[in-house]
Amino acid sequence: MLWRIRALPDELVTLVLSERERWFYWSPVLLALGIGGYFALAQEPPRLLGPIILLFCFGGALAVRHRMAALYLAMVPLLIVAGFTAAQIRTTLVQAPMLDKKIGPVLVQGVVSAREVREDGGRIVLEQVVLDTLPPEQTPEQIRLTLRQSLPLPAVGASIRVLANLLPPMEPAYPGAYNFRREAFYNGIGAYGMALTAPELTGADVPISRAERLREAMVEQVSARLPGAEGAIAVALMTGERGAIDDKTNADMRGAGTAHLLSISGMHIGMVGGFVFFLVRALLALVPGFALRLPIKGIAAVVGLLTIVAYTWFVGAPIPAQRAALMTAFVFIAILFDRQVMNLRTVALSACAILLVFPESLLNPGFQMSYAAIVLLVAAYEYWATRTGEDKSFTLSARAWRYVVGIIVTSVIAGLATMPYGAWHFHRVQLLGVLGNLIAVPLTGFIIMPAMVVAYPLLPLGLADGPLQLMYWGLQGVTQSAAWIAALPYASLVLGQFSTAALLVMTFGGLWLALWQTGLRWAGVGIILLGVALVPWLEQPVVLVHAEGRVAVRGSDGALYVQRTPGKGMVLEQWTLAYADNLPIKNWRDDGSLVRCDKLGCVYDGRIALPARAVASLDDCTRADIVIAPDLKLPGCAARVVIDKTFLRERGSSVIYADGRVESLRQPGRRRVWEPMIGTAITQAD
Repeated sequence: MLWRIRALPDELVTLVLSERERWFYWSPVLLALGIGGYFALAQEPPRLLGPIILLFCFGGALAVRHRMAALYLAMVPLLIVAGFTAAQIRTTLVQAPMLDKKIGPVLVQGVVSAREVREDGGRIVLEQVVLDTLPPEQTPEQIRLTLRQSLPLPAVGASIRVLANLLPPMEPAYPGAYNFRREAFYNGIGAYGMALTAPELTGADVPISRAERLREAMVEQVSARLPGAEGAIAVALMTGERGAIDDKTNADMRGAGTAHLLSISGMHIGMVGGFVFFLVRALLALVPGFALRLPIKGIAAVVGLLTIVAYTWFVGAPIPAQRAALMTAFVFIAILFDRQVMNLRTVALSACAILLVFPESLLNPGFQMSYAAIVLLVAAYEYWATRTGEDKSFTLSARAWRYVVGIIVTSVIAGLATMPYGAWHFHRVQLLGVLGNLIAVPLTGFIIMPAMVVAYPLLPLGLADGPLQLMYWGLQGVTQSAAWIAALPYASLVLGQFSTAALLVMTFGGLWLALWQTGLRWAGVGIILLGVALVPWLEQPVVLVHAEGRVAVRGSDGALYVQRTPGKGMVLEQWTLAYADNLPIKNWRDDGSLVRCDKLGCVYDGRIALPARAVASLDDCTRADIVIAPDLKLPGCAARVVIDKTFLRERGSSVIYADGRVESLRQPGRRRVWEPMIGTAITQAD
């Protein structure tokens, strides 16, 4: 037995060496470690830190390049530092002023660079911004304005002037929530606002691209021909503008697990490119002269590649679409050189390219979910192919059976792969996603996307009614099935907040399972189960305090109780999903709460005082351990912890745990370029 234990290290080394050809697949993981390390820092690192260390690592790799084992080891820090440096360079390139406080009404001048028709009005993005209350060095480079339905929506390229209230990009609703302000920073948006007056033209329009003109014309034509939610989805798929999709349709698609169909993703781009590839190849094969003399497969791959590039460009090239186009491009390049179409090497190459160009994508749920799904799907396909061989049956029934089974298996694997990330970011999982995708994916692949491709060239000729109607019928099937599935019991389950450590452990386990091919891989199952076991191990706060003064406390029944009528709003929605234990948020004067109130204020569990008036705070500061008074300033309060108006201005939204520990968004000594300065009040409408 003792000999067996001593032999384990040698056997482990042998297993690792037998996986040598798959070591490259871990390259994006190492890049991600460096990128994650950059975003985890409390302070901005010195600007040249990453490049200098990268040069040393590169020099070390060159020095040992003739010794293979040493070179492999040297590549590990080199890739980690490369990820760190890429994130640092990207941050420097996109850095621009951001508002830290609400201003307005203010006169805003700028050029419309993008616009979006929405159900309740419209939204525009202004660049070349001039504000009459801020100097140029403090003025955001881009501002996103919302216009009420009664206000006209200016055209892209128009130079306008409008009176508006401007707000800073929103901070997280609580520590650990998704950071919308950081996302706005990397998208170049420095402020959001609401237009108060109709936009006024101030000069000649700035010339806009042909794509913008075509996109606007297509939005108008498709919206006029296809009514309702189906028309709004058609516009989103054809132009990338999702704003007109109503809230109910969005909710139904989320509940059915088919929300990924509403935005341009790898599936859409793959379907567009695949349809064009097979169509071109089939047409060329019908001509014997071409089929016998020309490499029609390669020609079809080139046409498919050009098609996805054009499609991505036409829909505005959002970053998720760029990721998907890059990955699909690798597939067509593999076809062109007669290589295996989709393997883990292709996935790793595309992931490396994306992480080096857009390192902030690592924190985006779309990136995490799409790559989790594709990595596990490709690994599962490889595992299945090596053990069963490829099914050569070409009968219609066999093909139909393979397709149905393929959708079910793909949906199950993709659902399991993306579930941890959906649960961590959105605090819910869709339990009937397999059923939703079993209906929606065939409709999208066989009807909606092919009809859309055919409609593109026919729209300028006025001949697209047939394809658009076919697209409309397919979308009706998608929306109606989504509404039916979302209404079923237990269609989705709210899980609440869980720790980042659990997500990281599950991610590592999934990668370990997918990237190795020997028996070493099965240790990944145990790692995943360890991550699942860590999910419940997250301490729940007893009090939530938002920067704008809203307070919620945890009642004896586990529900959250707020000091005002709950109502609606983004903050309450995020609190509900993260901490409400599947219970509705209530007013804290209702029965079942640990809060006791009178006209001067409230007391939570006898230890936490919430004075409503300054006179009550005098007594609370001497009796309570913690005093929370978002609307008051309490200098000299003797309580152990004081969260007053000054505290929230300096620290932002905070949570309090049962032991009195306070966690806030902003801490002394922490400052990233997308974060406001300590002492700055970030205001947002709830």
